[in-house]
Amino acid sequence: MAPRRTVRRPERDGALDQAGRGRTRRPPARHTAEVEDAYADLDLPALVVWGREDTWLPLERGERLAAALLWARLHPLTGAGHLVQEDAPAELTAALLDFLA
Repeated sequence: MAPRRTVRRPERDGALDQAGRGRTRRPPARHTAEVEDAYADLDLPALVVWGREDTWLPLERGERLAAALLWARLHPLTGAGHLVQEDAPAELTAALLDFLA
C-alpha cells in the first residue's frame, strides 16, 4: 500500500493572507513565462476561469491568458480567489457545463 500523503493547508498552519485564505510562497514568474509564447499555437476552444479576488495571480493575468489564446473565453468569478474550485464551486460548475454544452 502506498504511503498516505499529507496535504499542507496553510490556513491551518497560521499562514493566512488578508482575506483569511491560505497562502504559500509564490513560484517564480519563469514557471509560467516560459510557456507563454506557445499559447498562440493552441488551436482549440478554451475557457479561462479566474477569481476576481485572486491576490496571488490577479485577474489581469487571466485577461492576458485569454487574449493570448486563439479561441479562449474569459469567465471571471466574483467572490472567488485563487482557488476558484473551493471559493465558488457551484459557479465554476455552471461555467464549465455552459462551456461544454
